[in-house]
Amino acid sequence: MRSLRALQTSKLRTSILRRQKSTKSTTSAVSPATQSTKKLSPGIRFAIASSGAIITSSIYTRHQRASYLTDVPRADQSGVFFTGTKAADMERSTGGHHGEHSNTILTRDIHELDSIIERTGLMGKSVSKSVKEELLSISKWHQDRGFRGGVVLRELTSPLFSPQSTFSFLMEGGDDVDPIPIDQLSQRECYYLYYEIKPNAQSMHQIFCRGTTLFADVKTCLVSNLVYDDELGIRLHKGFRDHATRLVDDVEPLLGHRHNKRATVEVSGHSLGGAVAMIVAMKLKKRGYYVEKVTSIAGTRFCAFDDLEKANKLLPRDALRIEDDLDCVPFLPPWASSAGDKLWFTHDGSQIFGRPQTSVKYIPRSVYLQKQHQLSWTDNIYLNLRLPEALKEQNISHRIRSYRQKLSSLGTVEIEQERTDSRPQINK
Repeated sequence: MRSLRALQTSKLRTSILRRQKSTKSTTSAVSPATQSTKKLSPGIRFAIASSGAIITSSIYTRHQRASYLTDVPRADQSGVFFTGTKAADMERSTGGHHGEHSNTILTRDIHELDSIIERTGLMGKSVSKSVKEELLSISKWHQDRGFRGGVVLRELTSPLFSPQSTFSFLMEGGDDVDPIPIDQLSQRECYYLYYEIKPNAQSMHQIFCRGTTLFADVKTCLVSNLVYDDELGIRLHKGFRDHATRLVDDVEPLLGHRHNKRATVEVSGHSLGGAVAMIVAMKLKKRGYYVEKVTSIAGTRFCAFDDLEKANKLLPRDALRIEDDLDCVPFLPPWASSAGDKLWFTHDGSQIFGRPQTSVKYIPRSVYLQKQHQLSWTDNIYLNLRLPEALKEQNISHRIRSYRQKLSSLGTVEIEQERTDSRPQINK
């Protein structure tokens, strides 16, 4: 009996020890994870709550934006953009002038607008290693397409936009804040000028401002505090204001006499150059030059919200900014604003052949002067900046080529409409 009891006791002890070992092993395996979970639980909870709030907000704003987009007028129904015979008829009826004192309807030829966009992107497009090669490349492009005027591209032997320094012999050319190192001379200029004298003795000057190319351009964008400009009487992005002022001082001697309406000026720019083009147009107009039109392609924001009304009055009557809602750049910096009429490429999420389907909208500048206007949301970052899609498409959507392709959809719609209108009507 004693031996039987001892055997049962030993078995019981063995069973208890096994259970304890298994419990310890389970505890030792779970314990670190449990402890780490307990330590990170506040952060995890905050991350989950934040992600949920962002996702919920994103879903809500996307749904709200989709319902709002239906109320934004389409560009092909605005009565502003035409092609082919319609554009020629409108040009003849207006005499080619759309100045601020003109009573004619403001119109834009889509083919001409496409040409302006393409010409704005010519700087930096070639692989030229000097200003002379760049000039020859741009001149040849114009000659091959029937342009009869001349092209001016500065070739400098000393910094244009920076004071002389002890080490100036190591620098040449210039783009903005600092002199440009010699190893960056391939794209040292920030604009080129096309000029043409027409048979009626009227002269036309077109200024094309390039986008961000050099590191100095990035520095220009980063100097984004708003400062008061004495000449214009409004607050402007400091980097763009300084850039534009130096450009105006350089190009002014090439434009002829002030207050001469037979000598017209047009300005256009891309990205950084789009914001600079707007400020250049305002400054030249303020100094008495007859600025006929200004076009900003994917231009950044450049003026204070409170000065938006003054900025629109300082711009010429034909001031157009072209923006894409899949391009982040026109939303920057978020504490500034843009002026002018808006040609807007929008996307509702649908796709054609794997690419976002584009709808072209048009919003006149008067909308943004009314804070309670039903379309003022179209410049609202919160409703329009869809960051995941924008970051995915940014490398494509910000390029000149992308803007031209999306503008072509407007041209196709207008051409089809023109063909429909020209068909003989059958009286029923």
